[in-house]
Amino acid sequence: GHISHGAVGVFGRRIQNRGQSLKIGGKNAINLHHLPLTEDHYHVDAQKTIELIDQLFPQLVIMGKSLFLFPEPVSEVAAYCKTKQIPLLYDGAHVLGLIAGGQFQDPLREGATWMTGSTHKTFPGPQRGVILGNLDAEDEKKYWPAADRGVFPGSSSNHHLHTLPALLVATREMKQYGRAYAEQIVRNAQTLGSSLDELGTLVEAREFGYTRSHMIAVNVAQWGGGVEVAKRLEANDIILNYNMLPGDSDPRNPSGLRIGVPEMTRFGMDERAMGELAQLLHDGIRGKNVKAQVHTLRARYTEMKYI
Repeated sequence: GHISHGAVGVFGRRIQNRGQSLKIGGKNAINLHHLPLTEDHYHVDAQKTIELIDQLFPQLVIMGKSLFLFPEPVSEVAAYCKTKQIPLLYDGAHVLGLIAGGQFQDPLREGATWMTGSTHKTFPGPQRGVILGNLDAEDEKKYWPAADRGVFPGSSSNHHLHTLPALLVATREMKQYGRAYAEQIVRNAQTLGSSLDELGTLVEAREFGYTRSHMIAVNVAQWGGGVEVAKRLEANDIILNYNMLPGDSDPRNPSGLRIGVPEMTRFGMDERAMGELAQLLHDGIRGKNVKAQVHTLRARYTEMKYI
C-alpha cells in the first residue's frame, strides 16, 4: 500500500504491532492487514484478497501503492466487497493523471466506492487532493458525512482557496491535452525501463514490460544500494528517490530507485530522449561523472508544454 497507510504514515506512532497485522491503539482501535500479493510482489492477488476479506470482514478495503507500476484488480475485489457491503477506497495519488488520460485503469467504473488523488503528480497542478465517489443516494448518506468531517476539521484547517485557480487551469489543460500527455508518459516510462535493461542495469518487473504507469523500479543493490546511488546521481544533477523493493526489510537501506518521468515528459522529452537519459543513468549509477552531459540534455528541454 501507500506509505501513508503504514507505520510512518498517517497513523504514525499509534501503531502498536508492526507485523503483518498493524493494530492502531486508542479507543477507536483499528487493525490494518496488508493485501496479499502474487509471487512477483508487484500485483495484488485478487483471489487471496477476496479470501482475506471473507475471513476478516473489514470496515474498509484500500487499494493503491506508492511504487505503483501496474493496475490493481479493482473490478474483482470491488464486486465481492459489494456483496458484503464493504466500501473499497482506491488511492490514486500517484496515477490520477494517467486515469484522467485513460491510460491506467478506471477505478470508479470498475466498482470502487471512493477514489482519492493528488493533483500535483501525474495530474500536473497545484498541491491539493481530491475525493471522488461512486455513490448512490443511500451510500452518500451513509459515507459522505464521515468523509467530510475527516477532511475538516479532521485532517485540515483551511481549504487554501488561492490554489483553486491553478487547479482550474490544470483541469482545463488536462481535458484538452491529458490523453496525449498520459500516453506519452507511459511510453516514456516503458522506454526508459527497456533502455536501462538493454544497457545492463537491472529493472524490476521485466516480465511484465517494466511498467504500465509513469514510473519504473531499478535495483541498484550491487552498486551501493538506493540511498548511496540516489546521492551519487544527485551530485550529477539527476534527482530521484531511493525506494524499498520486494525482499527489502530495512527502509534505511533500500536496494532500489523509483524513477518517474511525468515532469520531463511535460518539458517535451520523448522516447529518443529517454534512451539518452538511460545511458546517463546507467553511467551515473556506476560512479561516472555525467554532470556535463546531463546539463547538455536538459538544456534541450526547457519549455513546459504538452506533447
